[in-house]
Amino acid sequence: MTDMSPSVRHCRHRRRIGFWQKSYRQYFSIANCVNKLATNILGVIPEDSYYKDQSHLSMEERVKTNYDHPSSMDHSLLFQHLQMLKSGQPIELPVYSYVEHTRTPNTIHVEPKKVIILEGILLLTDARLRNELNFSIFVDTPLDICLMRRIKRDVNERGRSMDSVMAQYQKTRAPDVPAVY
Repeated sequence: MTDMSPSVRHCRHRRRIGFWQKSYRQYFSIANCVNKLATNILGVIPEDSYYKDQSHLSMEERVKTNYDHPSSMDHSLLFQHLQMLKSGQPIELPVYSYVEHTRTPNTIHVEPKKVIILEGILLLTDARLRNELNFSIFVDTPLDICLMRRIKRDVNERGRSMDSVMAQYQKTRAPDVPAVY
């Protein structure tokens, strides 16, 4: 441990903050703005990086996955990575392809930081993750705004059609679908 900086070596008091809400876009912006203000002490871990690897499934099977349900997440790996960061060890953050609906072979090297921000819509569905957070922040956004942000993100950034986004929303996220939160 001699090659670690004093701020990393003495991180018994690392803080973990969870950002979560009904829609992805706003808390992502908040977490990233906070991260840009203090990159030397803050690290942001997006839950979206921890969708389960689906490379063993056909594309037809992958697109049927309900990505708004906890079963789509590899929370065990996220928990393991959080434990590693907490103990001062770096992690290799998975990279998820929204076009291929699975993880890529690439990873992003993440060094431990004094404050770790976890952000995602399903974080609090996992008791292990909930118990690791020093506090959580919920950003309440009207559902119509959530839907507009989802359409914009999925069409512009994830190569999806508006019809596919609307079909998924109606099946998995519409207000009358039972909540898992």
